[in-house]
Formats: sequence, structure tokens, C-alpha cells
Amino acid sequence: MFFHTKYEKHFILWLILLGTPLGGGGIDIYTPSLPILTTYFHTSHSLIKLTITTYLIGYGVGNFLMGALCDSFGRRKTLLGGLGAFVIFALLAACAPNVSFLLVARFLQGIAATATSVVPKAIGSDYYLDPHTARKNNIYRSIAWSLGPVISPFIGAYLQHYIAWQASFIFLAIYAGILFAITYLFIHETAKHLSPFNGKAIYSNYQLIFSNRTFLAYALAYMFGYAMIVTYGMLGPFFVQKTLGYSVVTYGHIALLMGLGCVVGTLINLTVIKRYDTHQVIFMGTLLAFISSIIFVALSIFIGKSLSVFVIFVFLELLLICLIYPNFILEYIRLFPKLAGSVNGAGAGLLAIGCAIITAIVSYMTADTTLPLALAYFVMTLLIGVSYFIRSALLSKTGLD
Repeated sequence: MFFHTKYEKHFILWLILLGTPLGGGGIDIYTPSLPILTTYFHTSHSLIKLTITTYLIGYGVGNFLMGALCDSFGRRKTLLGGLGAFVIFALLAACAPNVSFLLVARFLQGIAATATSVVPKAIGSDYYLDPHTARKNNIYRSIAWSLGPVISPFIGAYLQHYIAWQASFIFLAIYAGILFAITYLFIHETAKHLSPFNGKAIYSNYQLIFSNRTFLAYALAYMFGYAMIVTYGMLGPFFVQKTLGYSVVTYGHIALLMGLGCVVGTLINLTVIKRYDTHQVIFMGTLLAFISSIIFVALSIFIGKSLSVFVIFVFLELLLICLIYPNFILEYIRLFPKLAGSVNGAGAGLLAIGCAIITAIVSYMTADTTLPLALAYFVMTLLIGVSYFIRSALLSKTGLD
């Protein structure tokens, strides 16, 4: 049961804006606690880092499932089910008696988190049909997304300092509970047509999406861009807290600054996209990020334990990635307007599975200097450029996908 209201469109917009940071917040908010968790569970750095990998695996699996569910059973039911499950699994993570239990809870939490990624975007596609309004709301969503890496680790650092690592998961449960209440009370079903839920229909939709080479090129570039943010979240806390010896609160302030880089990049994108073609923005942003990563690697070889080098170049890389990141999403969503839930699920699912593989590799990297992070950024910016070049080459050769 929900309350019909003439202000429903405002609640939908707020649901999209508040729901957008939750999936990423499931990673960012507790990264300041990663070094502390190794001591708490008496385990290795690499195993604790795998709690991010298992979350991303769940997030990838869940995106494929959630996209099909919201296209078949409706947006509202799927969102309520996902948010309710997220609350339960976040609380289970907070109660984890050992690292194995935490890994399982994080996997399940990742599956549930996809409800806030896929479904609100599908609701927006259903409700805001006017192209101008849809683009404006995508801008708002991009800003909301960019605020996640700013606020989450900052909050997590203080929760760790004043309470304990469990407080971050309890915070996530409360946040998801608020979104559940908003959805239950104020949001009705927005899908006009539901697809039958059967294996053949789901397989057919995803086969159509993944056979589109333009979609794959955009989605892979999107994935490598997000992997840069996650890689910072895995290596940054250990470099700042363990290698350089700073406190968790100090790392929280540094993470706040890094997150501001994401916000600045997003805001620059909103400005330049009005004057330049989307593909020009992507090309220049990728080129600058690649050049920056080369300089980062060179400096890390000689002064790899410099906090200044770390802060300046991570800030710059995140700014440039967030300058181009929203454009990849917007471009591949446009390819399949009638499969809003499935295409969002496919894009986010590919992102999460790809990032899970990357984070599994990163979990074995040390953070004794900035060089591992710099090399990771070099490789990922190169792969973004290759993905986008393949997309351009395909279109210039065929004239269409």
C-alpha cells in the first residue's frame, strides 16, 4: 500500500538520487576500516581485500537477475525486495564472527545492492519520458553518484574512530531502511508493460544486448573507469595508514578530498558536454588521464612514498575518470530504450564482474609505495582508450553496429 500524491514525481527523483550512492557506498564506507579488519579477524591483507571482491561478484550476479526481475515483476516489488534483503545482509555483516562469514554476507549484500542500481534508473526511464527531462535527471544522478565516494569513506573513517568497523554496516542498513520506507509509502508501479519471466525471454534479451558491439565497448570502458575508483579504495587505506603511519581519521580527510575530485570531474562534464560533442569529451578526458598516469608511474619510481604525489595524482585521475564516466552509461542506455531494466542490469553486471576480477588481482598487490597504484592506473586508462578506439573503429567501418 502506498500514498497517492501529486508530489510523487519528486519522491521518484529523490529515490533515484538517494539510491544511486548506496551500491558504491557498500564498498566505500568501510574501506577506511580495512587495515583494522586484518587485525580484528587475525587474517591477511589480501583476504580482507577479498571482501570487496565477493561484494562485486554478488553485485554482478544480482544485476543480471535484478534487470530481468524488474522487467518481469515490476519496479516496485523488485526494489522493495532488494532493499529489505540489503538491510538483513548488512546487519549480518556487522555481526560476522569470522572472515569467512563476512565474505558470504558481503556476497549476499552485493546481490541485494543491485536493486538500488538497476531499478531506480528503470523507474526514471519509465516516468521521465521527455528527453530534456531525462537528460537533466541523468545529470542529477551523476552528481549524486559522484558524492558517494566523497561522503562514504569520510563517514566510515569517523564511525571506525569513534565506534567500530561494525558501525559502517549498521549505517548502511539504516540508510537502506529509509529508502524502503520511501518506496513503500510513496512510489507506485511505473512499468507500463511487463515481459514474461522465463529463461528463453531473459536469455534472448541479454543475447541481444551483449551481441551489440557498441554496447560492449562502452560497457568495458565504463568498467575500467570504475575499477580505478575501487582500486584506490583497496590500496589507499593501507598506503596512508600502514605505510605512512597516518590515522584512520586522516585517511578519511584524504578520501574526502579524493571524492571531491569525482564531484569536480562530474561538474566539469556537465559544463563541457553542452559545448562539445560527447565523443570529443571522452577522447580528451581519456587522453589526459593516460598522460597523467604515465607521470604518476615515473614519479612513483623515484619518490614512491610521497603523500603529496599520492594525493595530487589520485585526485587528478579520479577527476578525469569522472569527467568521462557518466557519458559511457548514457550512451549504452540509449541503445535499448525498450529494455531499460535489462540493459542497466547488463551494464552494471559486466562492470561488477570485471571489477571483481580486477580486485582479486589487486588484493595481492602491496601498498608499500605508490607504484602499484600508479601502474594499475596506467593499465586501466590504456584499456579505456583501447575499448573506446574499438568502438570508434567499428562504427567507422560499418557505419552502424
